[in-house]
Amino acid sequence: MKRVFAIPLLLITILPIATSYADDTYICAYNGNERSIKIKYTYADSKLPCDVVYEKSSGSQILWSAENQEGYCEAKAAEFVEKQQGWGWECVQLIPATE
Repeated sequence: MKRVFAIPLLLITILPIATSYADDTYICAYNGNERSIKIKYTYADSKLPCDVVYEKSSGSQILWSAENQEGYCEAKAAEFVEKQQGWGWECVQLIPATE
């Protein structure tokens, strides 16, 4: 009987170790206007697939997507943040709250 209970206990102990990815978000402001650049992950436990979403007052659009190249969305979002800053926008990355 001890073996029957040992397996579920082992699974319960291992499951919380899984990594969870929250969407990365940058907020950019200029002259009272605000825009966001978000990396949206389809699954909470994987960085793929992902989309880089640009949101402003006139709407939102997906600028880049990746299905199998980890780090692609993060690199593209960082490049676009730098471009925004070059145009005079002030951008900050939001840090998700940890539970």
